[in-house]
Amino acid sequence: MGLQLPEAGHHQGNKRRLRVISVGGERRVVLPWGGSELVSLESQQDRSRLLSWVSSVEDAHQVKIDELYWDGASTYWVELNGERIFYPGGQPALCFRCAGTPGGPEPFTFIPAPRPFPRWLGPYTPARGTTTGVRMFQGRLGAWHHWQFWPLLETPGVRALRELVSTFWGGGRILLLPWGDVVKPLQDDQDIGKRVLIGHYSGSIVFDRPEGRPLELGVDTPTDPGAPWDGPHHVGLECTIDPTGTLACTWYHPSRLGWSGVRHRLWGPDSALARGFRKARPYHSGGRVHVLPGGIVVTMVQRGANWEARVVGRIDPAQIEIKIGWLAEA
Repeated sequence: MGLQLPEAGHHQGNKRRLRVISVGGERRVVLPWGGSELVSLESQQDRSRLLSWVSSVEDAHQVKIDELYWDGASTYWVELNGERIFYPGGQPALCFRCAGTPGGPEPFTFIPAPRPFPRWLGPYTPARGTTTGVRMFQGRLGAWHHWQFWPLLETPGVRALRELVSTFWGGGRILLLPWGDVVKPLQDDQDIGKRVLIGHYSGSIVFDRPEGRPLELGVDTPTDPGAPWDGPHHVGLECTIDPTGTLACTWYHPSRLGWSGVRHRLWGPDSALARGFRKARPYHSGGRVHVLPGGIVVTMVQRGANWEARVVGRIDPAQIEIKIGWLAEA
């Protein structure tokens, strides 16, 4: 998951902690994020300058620094003995990526976010309807497909997620974002339109089909553009695709003046994705798609009186750029 820190004014009330770690003898900056961590991109010169400054502070004060702080904009500092030492001249925003993304060969794992769960102001565009998305049903977590409920294959990670949803909300739906964040809409009347980030998942998504062997997204499902998709198609993020292969999503959240709308370019332009959409829907240059966990993109095609899902292509969730402003304090 690529992350671009926001352009915002200096505001130390938004103090965020960054960690300085060593990986293979190289120092990196990581950002705690919803129970997981985002790793700074190795190629950025700005990151190198920031770490060089950290080393100079360590030499001057004869200490080892493993934490630094950021104000939500362009100001960074360290804290030593109650004193703040600021990076001189400001620092352009770093970019980060997710260290572990969904769709890998390892079993599904889930790391809950620290409580109180932070508010989620980012993309929230699940498929519409009462039988769409990943949700609880008869004590299991899964998704509906052709009027059958396909539970997620039970792993310690699935169990931890299921128990968290049951304990705090008694059930309901969740949204598994392609890059690994898990978002839960709040259900009380006074919280309509509000969502929280409840954790981060990684690993394979496996549905336990009522009839037949388990189905793993991206492994037991087709990935060729235009191929029929025989599995839950409404469990991801709903977007639109345009003729250039650009994916965009629009969502709303409560604000002081009512509702605020946000439109965000999630991916692209991507010529391969555009070709895949035209292969799936030859007579359309754009339309609605779903980005599933792990980055598989599908769309719905009308066949007579029925609709069926077709594969559009696949994107790399680790390269999706998001904004840290999508997280807010509870």
